[in-house]
Amino acid sequence: KQKNAAWMFGAIIFVLGLPTVIFYNYGVFDEYDYWAGTVSLVVLALFEIVLFAWVFGMDKGWKEIMEGADIQVPTAYKFVIKYVTPLFLLAVFGASLPTIWEQITNKAIYEQIAKTTDAVQIGELNKKMLFVNASRFMLLVLYGGICYLVHVAYKKRQRDGRFLD
Repeated sequence: KQKNAAWMFGAIIFVLGLPTVIFYNYGVFDEYDYWAGTVSLVVLALFEIVLFAWVFGMDKGWKEIMEGADIQVPTAYKFVIKYVTPLFLLAVFGASLPTIWEQITNKAIYEQIAKTTDAVQIGELNKKMLFVNASRFMLLVLYGGICYLVHVAYKKRQRDGRFLD
């Protein structure tokens, strides 16, 4: 079972990574890097801190942090974790919204198209836009698949009665 899962995971990673190599010149790698390495880091960190401090509960979370710890974390960090960190991450995300909007609307590619009269270069830029948008779609499908798998795992744990207190 584990061997099959490892092969399946490897195959999926190979298939998802292949476009970054094959279509590197069309900006697929840059697109993956931007969305996964820049935007998602902030969004997922915000999501995790809200889940940890507000949904899971700060008291439960604090107990988990302190249990078996070699050093005792100062109590002031409860405030930082619950209030400062989410506000800071929200501010970072909010400040990056104009850049995200420019990325979504392909502003840089459209500006390049507007500056050139060469039909071949315009064709290449249109091709680049196609690959960039396709890579975004692939990332959305991947995200949807991960959400579905998390949902399936949650339902399985619920059926089996395995939940945290």
